[in-house]
Amino acid sequence: MREPSHLRRLGGAVALPLLLLVACQSSHVAAGATQGPRSDDLNPRHSWVGLTFVVPQRSGLAHYLALVDPANESGKSAVKLVPIDVKGPAGLAAVSAGRIAVAGTTGRIALVDIHTNRMIRQLDLVPQGTSESERTNSGYTESPAAAWEVVRAPDGFLYATVDWIPRHSGFVYRIDPETFRPLAKVRVGPGQGGTAFDQGNRLWTIGQELGSTVSIVDTSDMQVQTKPLHGGPEEIALGPSGKMYVTLLGQNRVAILSATGKVTGFIPDIGPAPWGISINSKGEGVVAVAGSATSPGGLMVIDFRTHSVIRRISAGKACPRPREVVLIGRSAIATCLGLPGVAVFSIDSGTLLDSVRLAPRVVPGFESNIEPRGLTVIPPSST
Repeated sequence: MREPSHLRRLGGAVALPLLLLVACQSSHVAAGATQGPRSDDLNPRHSWVGLTFVVPQRSGLAHYLALVDPANESGKSAVKLVPIDVKGPAGLAAVSAGRIAVAGTTGRIALVDIHTNRMIRQLDLVPQGTSESERTNSGYTESPAAAWEVVRAPDGFLYATVDWIPRHSGFVYRIDPETFRPLAKVRVGPGQGGTAFDQGNRLWTIGQELGSTVSIVDTSDMQVQTKPLHGGPEEIALGPSGKMYVTLLGQNRVAILSATGKVTGFIPDIGPAPWGISINSKGEGVVAVAGSATSPGGLMVIDFRTHSVIRRISAGKACPRPREVVLIGRSAIATCLGLPGVAVFSIDSGTLLDSVRLAPRVVPGFESNIEPRGLTVIPPSST
């Protein structure tokens, strides 16, 4: 759920230009799109999506958790913005009713109450043994560690992926959701990318540095297998028959992995820079294609049972560079690189259902400084 490791710019740590924000009206937003954040009540009976983003302001960087109900009774998306004191917010996970854990690229995980907008707990995951020089001269961030993902497993525990940047090491932490304390730590491939659980509740995590890897963490005993995976792996999802599918950013295709982590085939010709991937229980899925300077991005609707492309959705001006994507029912919700918002599409017709802008636009030319991250489905039981 992030850029390739060599392109990262960590929102809470790098010196972004302090930009003058302009009015949130946008002439190029698609017809029917939301022209600013709605404050309607989110329906607790619906699944929401959550994401994090950073907005440059005159006083510094503002960090937000956004919750979007893409299908309320009005037929339009409802939005709740929660200001959070988490620098460089990245991945997130629903922990319990009204409480969401947010990973930060300064090596911390925060527990946020979305009803009171309060941070309840915070956990520092900078590995022990980090020297003072590593803490102050990590090169990328204000911290030598970056927490990228936090996910809740079927066993109820939280799992966080962390990069120890100066030492090119990756770790997965098991965290008690009640006490918010780490219970175990195991080493995985560095340059942490996407994560997914398989049918056996093992956690698969992508490493994007030192040759690229996939690590499989058995959550029952925290044993790890790490294997090479070439082609610029980015995101991963569980598909039909227990297979795992990985977007290969550098090869414009999707790799098919067996339960042992062996590459058994590919879905070719996805388009330039395939990024996010989401597959439902029926085997229908969507891949977000970020595109290139000469080829526009879009969404690929794929039948993962037959590995055939059903349709190509042009995201258009509403979302010219789709990045992450999730499925809720028959809708695909995508974040857009350089835009602080989400676009909602019908996977059956390819129609743009809504385009929600979560913050005012920045001065043209600096849109790439806003990088939505951590797009996650929040189930009704967690709201």
